[in-house]
Amino acid sequence: MSSPGLDRPIKSGDDFVRFAGLEIELKLRIAVGNRKNFKGVLQGLRSGIVNTPDAKFSLLFEASDG
Repeated sequence: MSSPGLDRPIKSGDDFVRFAGLEIELKLRIAVGNRKNFKGVLQGLRSGIVNTPDAKFSLLFEASDG
């Protein structure tokens, strides 16, 4: 997942909070609904779920250290 300004990747839960409200590009390794690339506004982080009121889906993920 990349933040606005692709030189600042979002890696931690704190990053999800800090970049909430900004447009992001999401590039997945495994397709969701035949898509790997998404753009949208990051609404925040709640219990490991990236959520947005306009989303057609939610992503549940497990954080990793690297």
